[in-house]
Amino acid sequence: MKIYDEGIFLSHLELEIAKSKRFGYPFSLLVIKAVNPQSHTIALLNSILTANYRSTDLLAQLDNNTYVVLLNGTDEENAQKYLSRLIRKAVSENEIPIVAAITGFEEEDTKNKIMERLMEKMK
Repeated sequence: MKIYDEGIFLSHLELEIAKSKRFGYPFSLLVIKAVNPQSHTIALLNSILTANYRSTDLLAQLDNNTYVVLLNGTDEENAQKYLSRLIRKAVSENEIPIVAAITGFEEEDTKNKIMERLMEKMK
């Protein structure tokens, strides 16, 4: 499973927005940030994300300790369930302190709007 960089992610996000506007197809974004970005923590979080990754989604690393998952065909309610499973794996089972946020696609969204809303939720 490949972890993409920010540029590839943003290109896919633009395509997903266009598809959603045209066909009414839902999607959500999930951002996860390791609170303590030590190399072993990042490696463990990386392995948890790749092990719980759905083949239809896109996983990207925005910086050293921040990941974003584009959840195709997933509304915010189901994205929350996905996040709950990841939190259970990361926090409960492996004691990785993380901060996470979810946002779903809204009809007036642009790439910048959806990313700004997601990052605002991280604060």
